[in-house]
Amino acid sequence: MIDQEILDEAKEERQQAAQDLYFWQHGKNFFTCKVFALIAAADRSNKEKIRLAFPVEVEVFEDWHSSRTEDAFYHKWGIR
Repeated sequence: MIDQEILDEAKEERQQAAQDLYFWQHGKNFFTCKVFALIAAADRSNKEKIRLAFPVEVEVFEDWHSSRTEDAFYHKWGIR
């Protein structure tokens, strides 16, 4: 059985990545925002390379990109 603490940490990590994606969308310029800009510019092959170092950020970016609306994505994460 998966430890609840591990699940909570994983959720918090994704929550932080979603918040950082929001900051990237609104013009912030810190490191993780630059990672999201890099993910956005990457082709499939390079995105997979980025995923090796930043798996959560790529996962959250793909979730955001495939969301029905931006508002739905941010609502899901309690942002806005």
